[in-house]
Amino acid sequence: EGYTHDDHLLVSELESRGNIVQSKAWETFEDEGEDLFIIRTTWNYTEHYEEFIKCLETIKDRLWNPLPLVKWNSNKMYLLDLFKKGVGVMPLYLASNNDSLKFCLEKLGGDEFVAKPPISASAKGLIRFKRSELPMIDKDMLIQKFYPEILEGEISLIHFSGDFAYAVKKIPKDGDFRVQEEHGGSVISYTPTENELRLAKEVLKEIPGDCLYARVDIVPGIGVIELECIEPSLFFSRCESGAKAFVDAIFKLV
Repeated sequence: EGYTHDDHLLVSELESRGNIVQSKAWETFEDEGEDLFIIRTTWNYTEHYEEFIKCLETIKDRLWNPLPLVKWNSNKMYLLDLFKKGVGVMPLYLASNNDSLKFCLEKLGGDEFVAKPPISASAKGLIRFKRSELPMIDKDMLIQKFYPEILEGEISLIHFSGDFAYAVKKIPKDGDFRVQEEHGGSVISYTPTENELRLAKEVLKEIPGDCLYARVDIVPGIGVIELECIEPSLFFSRCESGAKAFVDAIFKLV
């Protein structure tokens, strides 16, 4: 699927240091003995999860982020685990049917909610609903209260090798709450607060094993809504030294 609109900056930085860079689709993947594989735009993996993991198994010794982290981060149940540990994520509960959904709503309080499948990307499968109009739940779904604050945007704090690099703010278009650019959202540079930096560090401490890159998404005043360690947009065009910082982190690996 190529790469995101500003990943060409990453390619240019790698090539400027004497590297050969190729873009390969995982569905038709051929291992040609490359030194390193970095996951970028595999946004369809959630629809072909088992095949995707089998493909990564064949290159796991050269894969970043590492396969155990990819498996952990690919299922949003990790958010439920973090919530149970008292880490500062947005409150959420698991529902598998409408009886358990009602239990979740009582625990969360409020009148408007969001349901999302544990394995999903780019807001696929997400349902926004009111207490008076419950959706039919017949499989595992993570339930959160809808916070109006999300209409003001999300903060993304980008880290390489555990160190904070830069941040952006993602703002939904008028009338929407999805911040992804494919849904009309916009992105601007952002200077995080000390509390947002602290919250991101708190979440990063829970990552199992090594981590080359991570994006912590925060709804200001509410908590962490997502930790992205597989194929996040890294918004290199919003930070002049962003691609360089990522490649510096890569070179520490090889």
